[in-house]
Order: sequence, then structure tokens, then C-alpha cells
Amino acid sequence: MAKLTFEAQVYKQIYPREFLSRFLQNGLRPDGRKVDQQRPLETAVDCISTADGSCLLKLGKTSVLCGVKAHVTQPSLAHANKGYIVPNVDLNPMCSPSYRPGPPPDVAQVMSEQLNRLFESGEIVDLNELCIIAGKLVWVLHVDVTVLCDDGNVFDAALMAIQMALQKTKLPRVHLDEEEMIVSVQEDEKPLFVTMKQLAIPVTVGFFQNQILFDLSKDEELNCDGTMTVVVNPTKNIMSVWKAGSIAVPLESIQTVIQKSYDSHFAKAFYNRHK
Repeated sequence: MAKLTFEAQVYKQIYPREFLSRFLQNGLRPDGRKVDQQRPLETAVDCISTADGSCLLKLGKTSVLCGVKAHVTQPSLAHANKGYIVPNVDLNPMCSPSYRPGPPPDVAQVMSEQLNRLFESGEIVDLNELCIIAGKLVWVLHVDVTVLCDDGNVFDAALMAIQMALQKTKLPRVHLDEEEMIVSVQEDEKPLFVTMKQLAIPVTVGFFQNQILFDLSKDEELNCDGTMTVVVNPTKNIMSVWKAGSIAVPLESIQTVIQKSYDSHFAKAFYNRHK
């Protein structure tokens, strides 16, 4: 048995695409899942005592830790009555040998920018609720996602963890002394919670030899011809969509992904937790 396992690992390293293809010919993936099957999802909230909101999320072997810190600042000139959210994804060498010490890898910066665009739209969190005094004082939520283990589909895991953490984020009531320009926290008053407008359900798939693979592992990500991420709301309206790779994606494939989105573990776990 040990010899067979060793030979399989050698074959996988030398011929990774053929290795994946042979499994798919039998209707299964190397980890035993069907092509449209997602990995188990586990979440734990309020796991960082020093954060205003937090979530530890595991999607199969992929695990991410999200922490939210709230700060008071001046609003932007363009949006005087809106606060803002600043997401950041940290992909470090400890989570995968694919990354090297030094500046953030390009993929981390791309993920952070994609997340920023989603939250900047105001479709997920009501940014007006983050305004304290219009034109003078708003909340900025720094959302840091540390990837503990990258075994594929990090973006979906990050977006899910962020929303779980924001649901638990508490904002203290503050008072501004306009004469002295001093901000004070009203600790004796009940804190506010971040207002979520709707759930954003991410579904990332990979295309390999005319098949659509859901919730990619790291090995599958590296060997697929291309990937596509669709973010939809609970009514299955598209909030965002983008793809990587040169492969053309037919409309039928996008419709398949959207249809599958509401059956995702995340949608079910989110609604079960917040009934």
C-alpha cells in the first residue's frame, strides 16, 4: 500500500493534469468529491478578544482568520455621510510554499482590491450607518484576513469570513465635542452593530477539459484551464463576476454557477446562524 501511494504521488508531480484527468474520467476528484461538491465548512466567531469582530473559517483544509478593528476618522469629500471598509488579505509563506517573504504577492493585492470593490458599492454593508456626524466623523472598519492555510479557493473563504465577522462587529457610541474637537466613547450606552444589507454569496469554479469544478483545491487551481468567480445575492442577482485565464466561458456555465450558489454551505450556515 505504501508503495502504491508513493507511486501515485510521483505520478501526480510529474503529470499533474493527467493525474486529475484520470480521476475525472471516473466521475470523482482526487479528494473523493464530485465535480459540483463543496468541501466541509466550519466557522467560529468572536475568536479574537482584541478585535471588534472576528471569525475563524475553515473550508476543507483552507483556513482563514478575519479580524475587524473600528476607528473614527473624517469622511471623504465625495461621500460626506458614509463610512468605509478597508479589506486586506495576507498571503504569507506560512500558509503555502507558493509565497515568498517580502512584499505581498500580486494575488493578495488582487483579492484585496476585489473585496474593496464589493464593499465600496454599499450593497453588502450599509455605509450610511457608519456615519457618526455627516461631514465630520465616520467609522472606518479595517478588515484584515490572514490566510492560515491556502489549499485553494481563498477568495471565497475570505469573503465568507469577512461577512461573518462583520455580523458580530460592535461599534461603541461616541460623542464629538465640536468646540474642543475631542471624540469621547460613551461606554455606558448600548453599542451599535454593523448593518448588513444583504448576503454576498461567492462561488468560484474552475474549468478543466469541458468540466466545471466547484470549490477548487490548490492542486486543481494550478491545473485548471481557467477560473471564474461569481458573487450573487440571495435572490440570485449578480453582484460581481470575473474570471482568470484565456478560456471562453459560455453563458450556460455562468447560469449553472448562479443556480448552484444558493445551495452553498455558506448560504445555509449564514442563515441558520442568524435565524
